[in-house]
Amino acid sequence: MIAAALLLLLQTAAAPGETRSFGDWMAGCDNALVCEAQSLPWTADGGGELIAYQLVVTRAAAPDATPHIHLLNQEEEGPYRLPVLVDGREVAVATRGESEDSYVFTEDAGAALLAAIVTGETAQVQSREGLPPVTLSLAGSSAALRWIDERQRRAGTVTA
Repeated sequence: MIAAALLLLLQTAAAPGETRSFGDWMAGCDNALVCEAQSLPWTADGGGELIAYQLVVTRAAAPDATPHIHLLNQEEEGPYRLPVLVDGREVAVATRGESEDSYVFTEDAGAALLAAIVTGETAQVQSREGLPPVTLSLAGSSAALRWIDERQRRAGTVTA
């Protein structure tokens, strides 16, 4: 009985699935249809140091699941708040998350950023005062997110 329950548990555990590349973005879903789209990491020279950022959009498979967006960085120390601009316009501000390398957005800020990402060309992150902003390409972001919609059978629905 225990062996059968363990086998059932192993069969339902999330496992890696197909991943695809779309311009400067990658997308993938596991076998539970939890999907993620990521910008390729881009760096800027921060006065002799490389500063890398990456936008990540994750959405669970549930019909009422909303996308969650966060920003990964490779800086060990950084500001508490990171303004994010899309095509030169400030769209959202990220705040440091629970882990050192992650910045999070409020639900409203994340929704505004997501809407801007799918129609924008570039996003910029101002990491620290006096350093050049890091520019992230949004080429392929819309296609990556549409691919996720198709995998989760959301295409053409109000949750897409």
